[in-house]
Amino acid sequence: MFGDTRSHTTVVLFGDSHAAAWFAGLNVVSHQQHWRLVFLGKEGCPVADVLVKRLDGVWYHSCVIWRHNVERKIRRLHPNLLVLTSSDYGSSAEPDSGPHTSQHQKVLLTGIARTFRTLRHPAAHVAFIANTPTLNQPAYQCVADHAADVYPCTVALTQAFKWPAVRQGDLRLAAANDITAVDPTPWFCTATRCPVIANNILIYRDSQHITPEWAQFLAPMLADELVPLVSGAAA
Repeated sequence: MFGDTRSHTTVVLFGDSHAAAWFAGLNVVSHQQHWRLVFLGKEGCPVADVLVKRLDGVWYHSCVIWRHNVERKIRRLHPNLLVLTSSDYGSSAEPDSGPHTSQHQKVLLTGIARTFRTLRHPAAHVAFIANTPTLNQPAYQCVADHAADVYPCTVALTQAFKWPAVRQGDLRLAAANDITAVDPTPWFCTATRCPVIANNILIYRDSQHITPEWAQFLAPMLADELVPLVSGAAA
């Protein structure tokens, strides 16, 4: 348990390593709002109800078991707010049952729709944070190589998302299932490019995961999106 562990207001953060990257910011909000924060995460396991491959190419069957266990725990907790977020697995997703298909993106969207339908009722309110931008190289390495001018480390907004159709589909499906859809792109990018440093803070710890410092910096933006949901649920 994190945040205000004595609180009777429970917020659950559920997802993969990208959800873990948001933890530092959500923990700040939880302390400020006196929420009890529960983190349910597993690296490499999307919130979408699909089977994915690990980096070594092996099917990650334990993800399916873990996800089902998490869903049962969420039902027991009946949180005031459930926050879902994970990376886009557009190249490796398969159904967790039935025949496999090479139409990864369609499978992934079907899987996230199943998750949304399954989890929108056990929680008083659900929010989905879309995937964050991805750089072309690890930020720390690029910044070290271009200390005088980090512009080469930035990425064009049009190239910042590897699976833009999946990302936009996630947001549409969230809204269609009465789930608050949060697109954090304006928190990371201008109208044309996505930087690696802002407000003297390194945004990424590699090419895709945000640093704890940046997550904490974004805590007010998270609060703007999430606090009204919890207050509305309580009311």
